[in-house]
Amino acid sequence: MKPLYLEMNCFGPHQHSIIDFRKLDESPIFLIGGDTGAGKSTIFDAMTYALFNKTTSDRDAREMRSQFATGDEPTKVIFYFEQNGKIFKVERTPEQFLTKKSGKGLTKKNPTANLSVVEDVHKSEIDSIATKPVDVGYAIDDILNLNAEQFKKIILLPQNDFSEFLKSNTNDKEKILKKIFGTQLFTDFTAKLKDHYDQAKSKADDFNNDIKAQIQASIWNETEQDQLKKIPNDQLIPTINSYVAARQEKLTVAQNNQKNADTAWKKADNNYQAAKELQNKFEQLASSKKDYQKHIIEHSTDMETKKKHVIQLEWAQPLQETVHDLNRLQQEQQFDLKNKQELDKELQQSKDQLTVAKKEIATLNDQADDFEDKKKRAQNLSILITKVQDIESIKTSLTQLEPKLKVATEAVHDKANDLKAIKNSIDSKNTELSKYQDLSTQKDQLIKAQTNFSDTFSKLESNRNNSANDVAEIQSKLDKLNSALKEKTQDLAAKKADYQEKIKTRQSLMIAQLRQELSIGEPCPVCGSTKHPYAQNKATADETKLRQAMDAVDASQKAFASAETDLKNLQSNINENSDDFEQKQQLAVSAQVDLSMQYSKFITTSMIDLPQEFNFKNAKLAFQTQVDQLDHQIQVSQKLTSEIKDLQKQQSQKQADLNLAQSKLDQLTAEIKTRSTDLQTKSKDISNPNATSQELISQKDELNKAIEAYQNDLKVSQETLHKNELSFNNNQTKLTDIQSQLDKISKDINNFNSELTTAIQAKSAQTNNLDILKNWINELSQNKLVDLKNAISSYEKEKEILTININKIKEQLKDTQQPDLENLKQILSDAETKRTLAIENTTSTNRDFTEAQTYLEKLQEIIKHQGDFAQKLAAITSLYNVVNGKDGNDNKLKLETYVVQNYLLKILDYANNKFLNRLSHNRYSFELSTQSTNKQRDHGLDINIYDRETNSTRSSDTLSGGETFIAALSIALSLSEVVQSSANGVQIDALFVDEGFGSLDDETLGEAMAALEDIGQNRMVGVISHIESMKQSIGQQLLVKKLGDGKSKIVLVDK
Repeated sequence: MKPLYLEMNCFGPHQHSIIDFRKLDESPIFLIGGDTGAGKSTIFDAMTYALFNKTTSDRDAREMRSQFATGDEPTKVIFYFEQNGKIFKVERTPEQFLTKKSGKGLTKKNPTANLSVVEDVHKSEIDSIATKPVDVGYAIDDILNLNAEQFKKIILLPQNDFSEFLKSNTNDKEKILKKIFGTQLFTDFTAKLKDHYDQAKSKADDFNNDIKAQIQASIWNETEQDQLKKIPNDQLIPTINSYVAARQEKLTVAQNNQKNADTAWKKADNNYQAAKELQNKFEQLASSKKDYQKHIIEHSTDMETKKKHVIQLEWAQPLQETVHDLNRLQQEQQFDLKNKQELDKELQQSKDQLTVAKKEIATLNDQADDFEDKKKRAQNLSILITKVQDIESIKTSLTQLEPKLKVATEAVHDKANDLKAIKNSIDSKNTELSKYQDLSTQKDQLIKAQTNFSDTFSKLESNRNNSANDVAEIQSKLDKLNSALKEKTQDLAAKKADYQEKIKTRQSLMIAQLRQELSIGEPCPVCGSTKHPYAQNKATADETKLRQAMDAVDASQKAFASAETDLKNLQSNINENSDDFEQKQQLAVSAQVDLSMQYSKFITTSMIDLPQEFNFKNAKLAFQTQVDQLDHQIQVSQKLTSEIKDLQKQQSQKQADLNLAQSKLDQLTAEIKTRSTDLQTKSKDISNPNATSQELISQKDELNKAIEAYQNDLKVSQETLHKNELSFNNNQTKLTDIQSQLDKISKDINNFNSELTTAIQAKSAQTNNLDILKNWINELSQNKLVDLKNAISSYEKEKEILTININKIKEQLKDTQQPDLENLKQILSDAETKRTLAIENTTSTNRDFTEAQTYLEKLQEIIKHQGDFAQKLAAITSLYNVVNGKDGNDNKLKLETYVVQNYLLKILDYANNKFLNRLSHNRYSFELSTQSTNKQRDHGLDINIYDRETNSTRSSDTLSGGETFIAALSIALSLSEVVQSSANGVQIDALFVDEGFGSLDDETLGEAMAALEDIGQNRMVGVISHIESMKQSIGQQLLVKKLGDGKSKIVLVDK
């Protein structure tokens, strides 16, 4: 950003000040000088306000409105600057009260802002970018790639704030350096890597939970589960393989038993099905006979009626379109006849109006010669009237001038007396105004003290409040986490109890099934014993409930494992936040102590009384009260000044009135003499001196009115004639068209009527009645013919099917008797019971084997994928730890901090080589701190000072005021150079420094000036200072001079 032009209107002490920065390029550096309180720093406030709607301090933009500004003088800042080869113009006005456009008093004006691209300063606008304050703010941030705070740290170094970047913490430095060097890429990379890491970690936990779920599945009995829990993951597969093999042997035995039972059941089923089929045929025969009676015989009469009506409708169907067309044409005929009657009336009216118009035109044409003669008489009267009016005017003037001459003489005397009275009043008020002097200076000193207080303690209070808020926030977070821990613990206990309860349910169901399968003398499939002491106990095995219980155990086990993992993660989070809470609490205590000590020092030197206990709001109120008192006195003095100005304006006006009155008296005397001479000369040219101009004008007006009326009548008649001719012709055309259409419709109607008459009189006609024919056609429109045919077709089809079925079944049942189904059904039931028990046993055994095999395959797949994923997890974890400073470098720096640290090292190296060694006489050099200065986790950008005299490194906070200034100046100069040379860096074409040079000795000051001049070779450098040697050595200067009454002006000085 390179400033080009700044205009300040009623802004601070500047009523109307202009700085053309383009004229400050003759030397590498320019000075802004002037008396204290004249408004030097206000120049920086104006640039910052124009760009960001803020000042360099905590003062609100509304407070920058000049105390001396009247209601007709708006506060406005206009700023031109160059960026990336374009010239931008930004114009702002703050909230202010201005004189109403209508009425009395003031009205509130809201803030305004406008940003545009222009050809050059004061040249045409090329492109409008934004027209609202908020939109201008966003646009400026995008154009400069800086916000207000960053602008004040690297381009404009405000008074008492130049060391903020030097002493800021890592987080604040990182935000600035990331933006000005364009390192957002690394921020985005870190965020995306965090997402990938979280996903990978979650996936790894899923693998472990899946393995745990597989070995705790309900398919494995308690003995097997106890064995699996003790076996490492790499030995799980062989063990489970042996479990699966045992289940497969049991399945083979069950399958053989099922095969034998199935053979017996099939034989019984075949016998029973054959008997059922025979019984069905006897039942089908009875049903078919019943349907034939109900659906065929009982509906035969109705079918005959429908068949006859089908013949009638088929005869009427060809005439359907003819009837529809006839109805449509009759409707069109009625509509056209109605239109024809209306057009006949309109045609006759047009004809009558045309005849009248022609007669009026003929009458007016006969009067043309008479009105031409009247026009010539009116022209002659115009010449004569002018001459008569001149004579009458001269006579009237002479009559009026004599009393005016007397009045003018008296007015000169009165105005001389008024002027003397106003002079006496001005002298009296000037005497009273002399009592109010130097009020603006007192107010400037008070506001400067107020600003210093706000600058110092707003940051301290903000630091204290932020620390306290951080402590409260972490405490609240810990409370929520502990509450969640309690809930998670209870949830874990509930899920564990649920898991154990579901295991018991599953075991009871499995035991019941086992008891049901036990046979006396047969070995137990679990323990192998042939003695079954509990086999006689009643137990009912439900396969569905057992399956549900097994699924419930699996779901409950997964929920239990998930709750256990959540509890561990939550406990880890609580531990991390507890550590953070202790650090934040220490910072909060330190911030409170620092605030109290600084406030105690401040109140001892304050120019006003402040509360003994720090309260930022009350202290600001104390300052504001004092400012308001001075404002009241200033308003009294301004009111006197305004009254004096008003009187001075009245004095000037009265003097002008006196001069005017004297001039008027002289003019009247000369005018009377001149008009008397003119009267004698003009009277000689009039033949009838008794005729007045009013009489002549009346004659002329009568002639002109008659001529104008004639011309208007003629124009109206011509327009009426043309309009009536068009109307008559149009109506004739429309009438001809409608008559042609009616003739065609009548012909078509006759043809259709003839066609219908022929049809109903034919021998083959189903009716001679036209109304009946229309009813049949209406039924055709409703698809009645299709419905009738469908009903007849369905009837015939059903009749045919029923007849065939009855004959077919009779033939099949010939020489057969009805079977004994109950006896065959009992035999089948006994065989089916045995088969079902065999199937259930096989199914249960097969399910155990299949589930065991499935769990084995899932476990193999999980362990395989876990092994494949382990390398990827290790790689992404390693990368994540490196990027987030947990591994990979001794200083534990995050990637973003590491990248920005490299830019900061370039800045510090450049500052050491080019500036700090030079300004500190080779005593100091910058170093990056290897440890955080405030025990925060994020560090790496804290700056220390290496002192060659003591051969030690110390914090930059230990530097004196002058040392701090040269250190901050060195970094500011180096920052502008390094950023300018960076490919992605912000464009920095200017650097401004407000004060601070007074803390330097002469030799260091000379070195600082030389360094600034070096920087000024390729960018604009401006400084504010009161040092006399700088005033003498800097070639170009902006001198801010006080004018009194709180006003200042800016003068460009070239030496």
